[in-house]
Amino acid sequence: MHDGLSDKSVSLIQKRLSRFKCEINLVDIGEGAFGDELFRSLPRYYSQSINRLLPQLAVPDDVHRLLYLDSDLTVNGSLQEFYDLDLKDSFLAAPSVRRDGQDGGPYWDQEAGVYDLLKIPLKPETTYFNSGVLLLDVDKFRSLNSDFYAEIVKKHKEQIVFADQDILNLAFEVKTLNVIDRRLNCTIPNNMRLRKGELKWIKREVKVLHYVVAIKPWMYAKYTNPLFKVYMKYFRHETGTIPWAWRFCVWYIFKPFHFLAHCQRKAISIIRGE
Repeated sequence: MHDGLSDKSVSLIQKRLSRFKCEINLVDIGEGAFGDELFRSLPRYYSQSINRLLPQLAVPDDVHRLLYLDSDLTVNGSLQEFYDLDLKDSFLAAPSVRRDGQDGGPYWDQEAGVYDLLKIPLKPETTYFNSGVLLLDVDKFRSLNSDFYAEIVKKHKEQIVFADQDILNLAFEVKTLNVIDRRLNCTIPNNMRLRKGELKWIKREVKVLHYVVAIKPWMYAKYTNPLFKVYMKYFRHETGTIPWAWRFCVWYIFKPFHFLAHCQRKAISIIRGE
């Protein structure tokens, strides 16, 4: 889904992906069903992401199940087991964060800090989820429209911090299949300082690495997290070795601060023994 990619951008995406065994269908949704001021005034509002609240608007009628992935992540392993989950009466399934941080890995206790940022009134036993990786039962969503979500926003507008993500957690608090496996959506902000051994564990175990918050790994001069290397692995694969090497050299010559950021990331990895 997009809200106004240029013809040049569309052509570039299609050309790049022609090297892989995949098909891409770009759906221009504009502002979609959530363009009025009630939704646009929410913090962290983006037309592309908020329209996942009504996934049926972006897919044909014969699509019954949809795996939604944000665009700022890399997939490092198979998601087939997650995709094949029995949703039963749930509208969706989502990798979730336990309040005590005990999610089966050495990093997860830091992710539980998201609960300190929330203002929405969730039950104490409710498990909050990041909406970057979702398995959606599209048929159930077809019974909903934007009015359903508008009532939720009117009731909790002052408490919503993460726009559509908070709305999803409120709307489907008891209708979500929470999967306590953070390997399926490992959220890493740039300023997250991994402790000794955690980088190796994440690179070995995590299936979806999600580069959250404003500074992304393609912002070379600003991004300092050592997990930049995982992103670059896919960047090299997508562009090809020679084009990537040429661009990288030219980039560093004309953008010396990017080279300094690279040195900083490397130094951090060496000091921590990663």
